[in-house]
Amino acid sequence: MKKLLSMMLMLALVLFYACDDDDDDGGSTLTPDEAKQEMQDLSTDMTTMMNQMQNSEGMQAFQMMMSLPSPFEAGTKSSNENQVFGKINNYLMPNTILNHEKNVSEAVPFDFNAHKGVYTYINTYPYWTVELGGDVIEINFPTTEENQLSGTNDGTLTIYDYQETLITETDEYETYEYYNPTALDVEVMVSDSKVIDIDMTATWETTGEYAGEPKTLDVDVYVIPFTFHFDFNHQSTSAAINGWIEYEGAKILSVGLSANFTSTNFDDTPEVISGYIQLFDVKFNASIQAASLEDLMEGQENDPPAITDIEEFEVAFNALIDADVEVNGAKAADISADFTTTPSQYTLPVSQEDGIYVNIIFTYNDGSTESALPYFASFMTGIQQFLNGLDGYYGGF
Repeated sequence: MKKLLSMMLMLALVLFYACDDDDDDGGSTLTPDEAKQEMQDLSTDMTTMMNQMQNSEGMQAFQMMMSLPSPFEAGTKSSNENQVFGKINNYLMPNTILNHEKNVSEAVPFDFNAHKGVYTYINTYPYWTVELGGDVIEINFPTTEENQLSGTNDGTLTIYDYQETLITETDEYETYEYYNPTALDVEVMVSDSKVIDIDMTATWETTGEYAGEPKTLDVDVYVIPFTFHFDFNHQSTSAAINGWIEYEGAKILSVGLSANFTSTNFDDTPEVISGYIQLFDVKFNASIQAASLEDLMEGQENDPPAITDIEEFEVAFNALIDADVEVNGAKAADISADFTTTPSQYTLPVSQEDGIYVNIIFTYNDGSTESALPYFASFMTGIQQFLNGLDGYYGGF
C-alpha cells in the first residue's frame, strides 16, 4: 500500500505533465472564460470553508475527552498514546488514516470485553465512577471546562465494537510488535446530538515483508460538519484506493486511484495507473503508463540520454499520459507538457544541469492556450490549505 499511496501522490503531480489526444466526446463544454473563473474561485471557496469549520463542536468535545484523566487508568492523562483513544484518533482524519505509524506502546492489547461498562466523570479524585458490565463501553464526560468545573456531563462516547490483531514486523535492527484495529464502531453525542461517528473494518498483513500494511481497509467517519470516507483493496495483480470528504452532504474533495500490475509483487511499478483528484467542481483526470514512464525517465539518466532531441522526448513523454480537466462535469481543457530550454516565469526545472524546463499548457475548447501553472498553484494551494486546516483543527487530539 505504501507504494500505491506514493503512486497516488505521483499521479497528482503527473497531472501537471500530461496531455489528452482524445476528441471531445460530444458532451457539454465550457468557454475559456468560464473555465478560468471556476478555477480562480477555488481559493475563495476554501477560505469560506475554513471559516465555517471553526464553529464545529465535534472535535472540541473529543479534545476535552482526551484531556481528562483516563477512565481506564486512574491518575493518568488520556492522550493520543492511550491505547484505544489513540487508535480512535488515528481514524478521525484522512491524513492520519494514511500515515498511522507503529508505536511500541501499542504492543499491549486493549481488552474490549473486560472494559465494557459505564464510566461517569466526577470532578474529584479518582475522577470516575465505574459500573462494569453490559455490551458497550459508555463514557459520560463534560465537553467544556465550564461543565468540568460544575460536574455537568453533557457528552457521551460510546464504543460499540473494538477488535484488533497483533502485527509482528521485523527490520534490519529489531522486531516490533503492535496491534492494529480490525473493527471499530464509535459514536460521540453532545446534548443528544451526534457529533462524531466512526465505522472501520480492516484486514492486515500480520507478518513478513509487508507486515503492518492493509489488505483491505474501509473507513467511514462523521466529524461534524464533515464526513470522510476511505477504502483500499488489492487482489492479485490489481489494487484500488478511493477517498472523499463531504461537507453537509456536498462532496468537496475526492481522489480515486486504480493500478494494474504484471505480477503479485506490489513493490513493482504498476503497468497502468488511472485516477483523478477533485476539489469542489474542478476535477483533473489522468491515465498513466507508469512502468513505461519509469523506463523513459531512467533512459534519460544515461550518458548520453536515450533521447537527445527535446521535441522527440516531449512526444514520447506525452504519449504515455492522457489527462484533462473538467469543471462541473464539463470538459474545460486538455493539458499538455511543453519542454523547452528557455526558462520563464511559467516553467518548472526538469534538469537544470542540462538546461531543460517544462511549461504546462491548457488548450481550451476554442483552441486557445495559456500556461496552466497559475491554476495548478491555486488548485494545490486550496487542497493544502484545506488539509492543513483540518490537521490544525482536528489533528491535536
